[in-house]
Amino acid sequence: MSETPAGIIACPACGRQFKWKPELAGKQAKCACGHLIAIPPTPPQDDLYDLAEPEPAQSLPRVPKPLESLNPKPVVNYQAPKKAGDGFSTEKLRNVQAPLALIAIGVIVQWVAAWLRSSHTSVALSATLILVSVGMVISTVFMLIAVFIAARIRQIHLGKFWSAVLKLAAISVAPRAIVLLLYPVLMFVPFFGWLIGWAIEFCLFFALLGYFCELDESDTWFFVIVMIVVSIALTVGMGIIAARFL
Repeated sequence: MSETPAGIIACPACGRQFKWKPELAGKQAKCACGHLIAIPPTPPQDDLYDLAEPEPAQSLPRVPKPLESLNPKPVVNYQAPKKAGDGFSTEKLRNVQAPLALIAIGVIVQWVAAWLRSSHTSVALSATLILVSVGMVISTVFMLIAVFIAARIRQIHLGKFWSAVLKLAAISVAPRAIVLLLYPVLMFVPFFGWLIGWAIEFCLFFALLGYFCELDESDTWFFVIVMIVVSIALTVGMGIIAARFL
């Protein structure tokens, strides 16, 4: 009689023993050593009586371990860690993508509005577009000066210089452009159409300033107040200079 007990399967490569299981009958299983074992359809050495316990040998017998089926298991694909900048980035959206989109839309809307108000001649159209562009640049410069003064007072870091310029240009252009888009509706509101437009423009300005500069409500109000003061001071100063030398 073989040394392998009834119902026990031994690995021919390493000798490790396993219990025969009916659900694995007729299949193949892999031993821990990597060798494939053919599982017989019936328990090996299925005698009519139980075998006696084997006499103790020099080394302890190995405890039979349950076999695992060779049925395919789902494989987890390896994914390399994402590099910085891959996929969606809120910082990139805040600092680059959203400002550029608002500037493009705002400039186009204001140019179209200026063209509709002009006499449609090439000279008048060119002059109108130049005036609109100069106005947007001056507004951005005024806002830039005011924002850096307010940030210095509040000790708030606005990030890189050109990124701040890009965001402030978007804040300067976008609210006015959105109100121009709403103008066909606001013009039908008697007496208060201009007031509603101004309120919408201010709310958009306030919201964009807080979002792009990452300010809380109190800091945003402080920045707005400083902008108003600086804008008035610069406007008055430029008027005095123009009146003196012109």
